[in-house]
Amino acid sequence: MLYAAGVKDKRSMKNDPHVGIASVWWEGNPCNNHLLALGQHVKAAVEKSGMIGWQYNTIGVSDAITMGGEGEFCINPLRLSPPSGDHPRDLL
Repeated sequence: MLYAAGVKDKRSMKNDPHVGIASVWWEGNPCNNHLLALGQHVKAAVEKSGMIGWQYNTIGVSDAITMGGEGEFCINPLRLSPPSGDHPRDLL
């Protein structure tokens, strides 16, 4: 499966360090929609260093401005829900 995902050969699979690159991004949140591209730059640097980079997404929290509020999330982040609808304390 990892060969189909881009691992070159058996030697690389066994010997090259595998590095996870977590990035929080969502196109609907202007605060962090640039982070996918930033993660791709990090992955390119990791691979240039002879390692295998695996980029993946993780949960993000909106400041509520993107949800039509006035940024209340900065005051009490456990009071509001992010755009996904999941409550932050339920994800921990």
